[in-house]
Amino acid sequence: MSWWSWIVIWAVLVLAMLGMYALLGWRLFRKASVVLGELSQLGAQVGSVQDNVEQLTPEPSDNAILLGYAEMYRRRDIQRQRRADEKELRREKRLERGKLLTTSDYRQRTWPHAR
Repeated sequence: MSWWSWIVIWAVLVLAMLGMYALLGWRLFRKASVVLGELSQLGAQVGSVQDNVEQLTPEPSDNAILLGYAEMYRRRDIQRQRRADEKELRREKRLERGKLLTTSDYRQRTWPHAR
């Protein structure tokens, strides 16, 4: 092989390498521009989601430690009283139903119910 064939081989290899780098650089640039466009859309969507989150933020609940023992005891006492009242009401209704079952007026019995 002569000396000029080595120069041609190396020139072709260097040009192929530069062409490959140019092709890969161009593809990378196109992908980066698409990613930047998607990031701008994502930024707009995150902004709208953040607005929704701010609107839907719940009010902070009562903290038993901050309210103190007296307030929590008062609330618990109110709840106990309410439950006791409901229990008494259910008891009175049960007694009333029981009285209706045990005491019936036989004179008001009609044919389908009479024995």
